[in-house]
Amino acid sequence: MKNIFTVFGKELTVFLRDKRTLITTFVLPIVFYYVFFNVMTGMALKTKKEIKNKTLTIGFSQTIQSNLIAYLKTNLKNLSFTTVPNIDKVETLLADKKLEAFLDKEDGKIVIEYNSAKRLSREAKKRLEKGLKDYKNQLIAKNLEELKIPEEKVNPFEVEDKDTASQKDVAMAFMGRLMPYLIIIMLFSGALGFGLEVSTGEKEKGTIATLLVSQATRTEIILGKLFYVIAIEILYSIVNIAGFFLASLSTSKMVSKEMASQALEEAAKHSDKIQQLGVSFHPVTILTVFLLIVPIGFISAALIIAIGSYAKSMKEGQTLMTPVILAIVFVAILTLNAPLKVPAYFYFIPVLNTALSMQEILMGKIVYLHFFLALGTTFLLAALLVGFSVYLFNREDIHFRL
Repeated sequence: MKNIFTVFGKELTVFLRDKRTLITTFVLPIVFYYVFFNVMTGMALKTKKEIKNKTLTIGFSQTIQSNLIAYLKTNLKNLSFTTVPNIDKVETLLADKKLEAFLDKEDGKIVIEYNSAKRLSREAKKRLEKGLKDYKNQLIAKNLEELKIPEEKVNPFEVEDKDTASQKDVAMAFMGRLMPYLIIIMLFSGALGFGLEVSTGEKEKGTIATLLVSQATRTEIILGKLFYVIAIEILYSIVNIAGFFLASLSTSKMVSKEMASQALEEAAKHSDKIQQLGVSFHPVTILTVFLLIVPIGFISAALIIAIGSYAKSMKEGQTLMTPVILAIVFVAILTLNAPLKVPAYFYFIPVLNTALSMQEILMGKIVYLHFFLALGTTFLLAALLVGFSVYLFNREDIHFRL
């Protein structure tokens, strides 16, 4: 055991001495997520505001009644209306952005022509739909009044939706879907560079021979390297997830300010829903998620070191890892689009069952059967892969492949 920790300490010392690696591993992710999220959110909010304040040009045919156009001009903001005598040119005008939308009347129907590939055209369609709906309701109310028919006779009830989910519920649902994917990808990406460096990298640098003749057995050497890679990849994942959370918190404040501004403009009709996005995790949630992360760490580290031990060069190691990473990404993506009723056999598939169980936990529902199935099967696969990496490392022909 002493030799295992000696190898572990040797690798960790090399890692800590490299300031560039420390910065790219622990500092860069936090800075990247913060800058990326804030820039993207800021640009999205700015674009949304620009679109909202943009005056859009709406064309209409001679079949559209003048009182309808007068109503839309009066009640809809930032719309400019122009007559289009030749309707055959409408598609060209929409494609060239000379019009954002076009109103026509066909067989008693008012048709909104627009170009869904253009953002401003989609915005024009949305504004026109609201205006036309309001105008239609006004005409119906006027006609009913003239006929002395109570509105309740033709419109017996209104439909209104009420979302019972709190901001926290929405945030937890989002995190529950996204976090397992991020954690699994981070674990494998974090292990890739370090795992290949301590296995294939030793061959390329010529230091593997010196290490093999040391007092430590080959099993102790590989286990020391394995524990080192696991420690680094878990730290790497924690830093990335922390950076993700900090960036999410920062951008949620920006979104909350935008929501509050809109609420003031609309007389604060829904001010009760204006609150910052708050996400908190129970200690049991953190502990169970961490327990699920550990065997995934063993799997990724053992798999990468096994491939690194077999590969003759870093280039070959990266090539051999490509299909493995693609397979892991595929499994992780499945959690983003999991079926409403997850088949029972999914919980017997290592890595996938971990992601699904993690998803349940993060959404506030711990199913202990799924948790222990994920833990058991993933640890079993991890043990097999660790054994396989030890077997490869003990083969003489593997270390001196030509």
